[in-house]
Amino acid sequence: RIADLLKSHIFFKDQRLPLLIAIWVLGTYVYDIFTFFGYLWMNSPVKRCGKSLLLDILRYLCWRSTSRLTNPTESIIFRLADSGRTLILDELENLRKQDKDRYGAVMGVLNDGFHEGGKVPRSEKIEGRWTVVEYNNYCPKALAGISSLVDTIEDRSFKIQMVRKKKQERVERFNLRKQGEALKRLREEMSLWAE
Repeated sequence: RIADLLKSHIFFKDQRLPLLIAIWVLGTYVYDIFTFFGYLWMNSPVKRCGKSLLLDILRYLCWRSTSRLTNPTESIIFRLADSGRTLILDELENLRKQDKDRYGAVMGVLNDGFHEGGKVPRSEKIEGRWTVVEYNNYCPKALAGISSLVDTIEDRSFKIQMVRKKKQERVERFNLRKQGEALKRLREEMSLWAE
């Protein structure tokens, strides 16, 4: 049903991809039983290929997902990961253009967050003393962008190559108000399945 929902609203040149994405979505509900959980990386050579729409749909289907985050800091990423959220990260190429140091820090955090035991240490003042606090960095992450990623992150991702549909290729318009109840039921069923 998840794959059919995706196919009806997003154009996929490779018709196997909606099933892969559906399985990944189910995995977000039980990711903590795995040692590794690969990222989902939506990539396209140009804009308007459906990446952001796919992220929006994932936001409503995945376990405890964030909204679509653009331009996050590494601190936001590892703190959300530590709380067990599914991270939805969009437009990673903009971060690379704006601030190379910050982009490097974000890539460093993402580089280690695909496996159980990935930690980000930070020195924090607790009760007047500096203490090293380790944040869990392991959680499901869906990434989207136009340009390529660092090789190590690409290697840890399921790459979903998106293409712009032609005029004769049709998909249904996605409307959250009309489909919100169906998405809520799907989430509830996935939660029961995970339990």
